[in-house]
Amino acid sequence: MKHRMTGAILAGTVLIGSGVAPAHADMTLRQYQPYLRRGHTVPVAIRNYVDGLGTGFVWANAYQIARKRRPIFCSPELKPRGGDYLALLDGQITHHTGVRAPYAADTSLAMVLLDALVNEFPCKDDSKP
Repeated sequence: MKHRMTGAILAGTVLIGSGVAPAHADMTLRQYQPYLRRGHTVPVAIRNYVDGLGTGFVWANAYQIARKRRPIFCSPELKPRGGDYLALLDGQITHHTGVRAPYAADTSLAMVLLDALVNEFPCKDDSKP
């Protein structure tokens, strides 16, 4: 019990100290926009968040393929561009529009990254896993 309590306190302290919302919180375009303008000075916590989103989409895509279902996107490799999800995200925000054009400030970064993956690695209509 003592170890669980210590772990919970430590996790809470790290989250508060880092200024990052808990993992269940969804980061929006409004929250990310200041870092887009600064270029490559995105804090590690946000880089990790975006990388986690990208990795989740890759796993979801692999799941679709394993189940003989249409993939979400058709990357020639397992990890698009060596896993540089920030570059994909920044490009999508800068050069493309999403389902709602342009993206609203409250749009989830997850949605923008998903749009980026689908736009960067589109599947042909006859694509099969």
